[in-house]
Amino acid sequence: QGAEACPPGTDARLAAFRRLLLDETLTPGDRIAGCLVALYGQQVSRIAALRTTDISCAAGSTRLKLGADWLDVPEPVATLLRQHLRNRTNMTTAANPASPWLFPGQLAGEHRSYRRLVRVLHQLGIPARASRLAAWRELARQAPPAVLADALGVSPGTAMRHALLGSADWSAYAAR
Repeated sequence: QGAEACPPGTDARLAAFRRLLLDETLTPGDRIAGCLVALYGQQVSRIAALRTTDISCAAGSTRLKLGADWLDVPEPVATLLRQHLRNRTNMTTAANPASPWLFPGQLAGEHRSYRRLVRVLHQLGIPARASRLAAWRELARQAPPAVLADALGVSPGTAMRHALLGSADWSAYAAR
């Protein structure tokens, strides 16, 4: 009884993350898209528009660029990301052999529709919005909003709003 309650959405986020990591019946693309929502609080529209140049697999590490900085992707998400890069969908058509998109669309030169990706995640039982907001609440407790804004590619105001909603107090950070 003395344990602190989890913030709203945390249980759903953890259940979603667990499924994405362990359920090998899901496609690597769907798994990695869901992980980027649950781990980094990214909007599905931004995930759909990621390019392969936003991923770096060199010197034994897998890195992802969502904002101004490169982020080290933790295992086992890094393994899923490398699998997805090797076997992206919609690459076997004559129109898409060299697609720059991490999630190539069915039409030449286009990325996967974020609406379709939201639908897929919903069908998998992955609540994209709830998972994204729970991720932000957790991230806002771990790092100052300005750092999160740069690293995750959001405005400082958005990062601060998430920090306030997550009851994270970084007001004394600059003084430290």
